[in-house]
Amino acid sequence: MGLFSFLKKDNRLKCDYCGRIMENAPYSKHGGTKTYYFCSGSCKKNFRKAGFGKQNSNCPTCGL
Repeated sequence: MGLFSFLKKDNRLKCDYCGRIMENAPYSKHGGTKTYYFCSGSCKKNFRKAGFGKQNSNCPTCGL
């Protein structure tokens, strides 16, 4: 079993802003068809401020 451990998929999540690997995501945001995961509230806020993950939509109320 240890011989083929490299074939096992890694199920840990990665923060979409800073890249930190985490077991579970305390913060998440749904944008269009993609879900973004964050390790902290500041990463989530900075991600939105930087303009990452914005979808081209005509809806003015969709923030992300």
